[in-house]
Amino acid sequence: MEQRRTKLVEEENTIYEIDMECVRKKEEQRRQQKTACGRKRPVSGRRNEDLS
Repeated sequence: MEQRRTKLVEEENTIYEIDMECVRKKEEQRRQQKTACGRKRPVSGRRNEDLS
């Protein structure tokens, strides 16, 4: 099965043509950065800790 090279996205009255190869490259770069930098979020899931 052949993958499409572009994707049309309609948002309100605007149509965007998305280059799927570019999207794949961006996702790969993000994955590589994520593994290189380690975990960016704090271990605790609490955002607003009580500091009193």
